[in-house]
Amino acid sequence: MPDAFWTDVDVCGEPAGAPAPAGRVAHGDADRGCCPQRDGADRASQAGDAGSDRAARQRLVGNLTGAAEVPGPEGNNGEGRVVVRLRPADRKACAYANYDRIRQPKAAHIHRGVAGVAGDVVIDFTGAVTGGRNCVQAPRKLIHRILDHPRRFYFNIHNIPYPEGAIRGQLHRSG
Repeated sequence: MPDAFWTDVDVCGEPAGAPAPAGRVAHGDADRGCCPQRDGADRASQAGDAGSDRAARQRLVGNLTGAAEVPGPEGNNGEGRVVVRLRPADRKACAYANYDRIRQPKAAHIHRGVAGVAGDVVIDFTGAVTGGRNCVQAPRKLIHRILDHPRRFYFNIHNIPYPEGAIRGQLHRSG
């Protein structure tokens, strides 16, 4: 498996079928349709229309690095990015992640924890990085907590060399 890898793990909040960046291996099924309810406002927000504050509020991002992982995996220069789409009304959480310079992921999660602190898993996205489901059910109250205080949560990806976490990034609003 190559060190550079692109995975389409969110057909909910990102354009389906987007090509993998040059030099990366495409993986995933963009037509999986885990979030079938795409109304016009949602499609407009996906296309870059900033007209919906609600849609923008439900989209969080994280810049993933090995250096941010706690406890830090020495010598890991992996990196990536995640976009998390949270829909409290549907009790649904979806993730779209890419990563580079790490071995094949074995797990991915949202954890409770501020920067520099390792915390408990609150949403399991393992299927999203291993070819399974990209969207999962989550309690509405938890989704609201994450949306209200995104920096109190982080997303990370685990693999065999780094079972405690290879790359990590605090969640925050984009833009």
